Amino acid sequence: MEKNIIPFAENFLKSYTNEIILYGSTIGSVLEDEQAHKLRIKLKKLRYATELFSAYLQKKDTLTNTLKELQDILGKLHDIYVTKELHKVFLQSQKNKKLFTFTKQLEAENTKRKKKLKEAFFLKWKEFRKIAQQVD
Repeated sequence: MEKNIIPFAENFLKSYTNEIILYGSTIGSVLEDEQAHKLRIKLKKLRYATELFSAYLQKKDTLTNTLKELQDILGKLHDIYVTKELHKVFLQSQKNKKLFTFTKQLEAENTKRKKKLKEAFFLKWKEFRKIAQQVD
């Protein structure tokens, strides 16, 4: 059975990795919030599949670690998006100027963090694509 699963695992991982790379190529240089969230889900599925088949394949540690790092970056970006949406709701119900100012300061900090996270994402994405080509 082990011999039968190896070609299946290799083909599945290669196919799904190519699907993710194709999806990632549609993102361009902007990385919108919804795209980032969808990509994070796809990367999570690939990471789980990679871990599932790791016993049958050559070491996939580098790929798995890169997937984890991409998921982490995209998770932080999603947290910033969710926080911004919560701030909108919060500000609609609050009239306190100090709270308003504090919330706006948090949003400004998150905007800076978002920019840095996107830069980190694109660097890590480039690394992922390179690793994915080597794994084939």
